[in-house]
Amino acid sequence: MTKDVKSKWKCCECISKLPKSGNSNTPVRNINPSVKEVGASSKVSDDETLSHTNVTMRKKPSDCHQLSPRSSELHSPSSHRKEEDFISAISEQVLKLIKAELPGMISGILKRELSSIKTDMLDFRHSVDTMSAMHDDMKKMVETLVRDNASLTKKYTAINDTVTELSERLNNLEQHLRESNLEIQGVPESHNENLPIL
Repeated sequence: MTKDVKSKWKCCECISKLPKSGNSNTPVRNINPSVKEVGASSKVSDDETLSHTNVTMRKKPSDCHQLSPRSSELHSPSSHRKEEDFISAISEQVLKLIKAELPGMISGILKRELSSIKTDMLDFRHSVDTMSAMHDDMKKMVETLVRDNASLTKKYTAINDTVTELSERLNNLEQHLRESNLEIQGVPESHNENLPIL
């Protein structure tokens, strides 16, 4: 190494602390060129030699990949217009298809849903009619039972009045029969005697 290179040489840690330029993700390599390589390339300055010893140089994308005529055609304004026209034509066709098929799809879905709702409503109506008929029958039975109860109450009252009246008459008759009875005491009583004849 020459004295100039030695004086300008820095370690990897010092170089990593310096502000970076170019690709900051490039790893730092510690390559020390031999004296022969430095002496042989007399056209290259010492600064360039020093900078190339610790940094990996990569080609820029513009140097590596030149745009082909095909890719330049794709990015031209006319191709961009063609893409927009193509996209708008496809979107118009999709919208037409949606507008044409959507009402049929909606009507089919609505018909299926409404038919199931209609079936449920018919079943519900049938159940309500059955319950209404049962309610009417029960109402008639209750009315009949109320009428029968009222008539039985009247009959019971009449029978109770009759029993009370007959009971009073029976008591009166017994009292009347007892008034005309004659009681004889001290006469011996024989077996099988007929008292009314006496």
